[in-house]
This record gives sequence, C-alpha cells and structure tokens, in this order.
Amino acid sequence: MEYFRVLRDEIIEAQKLRIQVGLAKIVFLGTLLGFFLKDARGDTAILICPFVALMFDCMVYGLSFNIRDVGNYIRDHVEREMLFDPATMDVALWQTHRADRNKHGFRDWGRIMFRVGSYGLSILVAVVSFFQVIHPRTAGATPSVPNWWLVFLILILALGWGMLIWLEFLKKPSR
Repeated sequence: MEYFRVLRDEIIEAQKLRIQVGLAKIVFLGTLLGFFLKDARGDTAILICPFVALMFDCMVYGLSFNIRDVGNYIRDHVEREMLFDPATMDVALWQTHRADRNKHGFRDWGRIMFRVGSYGLSILVAVVSFFQVIHPRTAGATPSVPNWWLVFLILILALGWGMLIWLEFLKKPSR
C-alpha cells in the first residue's frame, strides 16, 4: 500500500509540474512576443518564439507520458498484487476503474482542453511570428529571410506539432 501511495504522489507531482510548465509557457511567450512586437519590429529573431513554444509543448508531452507510464505500471503490477490482500482490495482497481470509465464514454475534458489550448497558443504564436517576418511594418521593406527558408521552418514546426498531436490524441496507447 505504501508503494501505491508513493506512485500516486509521483503522478500528482508530475501533474502539478505539467501545469507549472504550461503557465511558464504562457508567461515566457507573452513576454518574448511583447518584446519583439514592441522593440524589435520586423526582426527575424521573432522566429525563435514558435520553436520555444514547441519546446514547451515537448516538455508538457514528456510529463504527460511519464504520468501515463506510472499509471500503467500501477494498473499492470501494483493493482494486481493489491487484489490478493483483503486490506487493499477496495483501492486496488483505481487505474482499471479509470480505463473502464473511458470505455463507457468518460472523457477527461480538463486535460483535453488544457492540451488544445496549449497547442492553440503555440500555433497562434507561430502565425504572429511568421506574419511579422513576412509583412514587416516599415513600408516597402522586404522580408530579410528567403521564402524557401520560411517554408522549411514552417515544415519543421508542422512536423513537430503534428507528431505531438498524433501522439497525444490520435495514437491508441499500448498496454
């Protein structure tokens, strides 16, 4: 039972850290974009913002993967052992119960909306950043980055976010 509590505490701490990383992303990107939009108009360095957003999204996904991994370990190993002990039988099916609820239509909307909002913010940052580079504020100015380079950067970002979204929402977890 003590091992179960420690693993649950690890999940709770990872969930708290995931929220803190999400909040840090909002603050950091807001500050970074504010700087570039106010003081560094038309500067191509603003293109660092979408990559910072992608880095934060990767960190949040890594924490989500860790949470899921510990939960799967609890389900596959700890809960099975707890079933044989009459003192722990009532709490033994925590992860199994969660999986059964998901099969019957339960969705964790809070987590889903957090992730959708996080990816939405990242994509918004990318759109604003690329718009600032493609359409500089000074009249008659041309972008200082070749179009092929911008397309290459957009493809890298699209590949990164596409992979994260696929892993987060579309890929069926393996047991």
